[in-house]
Amino acid sequence: MRSAGSAIVVSLLALLAGALLNAPGLHKSATIQPEGWKRDVALAVTRPLESASEALRLDGPRREMKAVLGRSEDDEIDTGVAVPESP
Repeated sequence: MRSAGSAIVVSLLALLAGALLNAPGLHKSATIQPEGWKRDVALAVTRPLESASEALRLDGPRREMKAVLGRSEDDEIDTGVAVPESP
């Protein structure tokens, strides 16, 4: 029984570590969701996760890997609204 509990704890810690390493991507995914309660919950979870990842500097490896792949701007959130010009 003790090994099953240990396996659950290790699994949860691994999920938390993965979430911290991928926090900017998770936050962007939450931000671009359609408005609604699911988006609100996702933002409420990912905003502090992203802050913790940044404070602990765990977002550095992901940022460097994105730069190597030429995808540095993938995590930037563009909130601008494009309005077409009228003729």
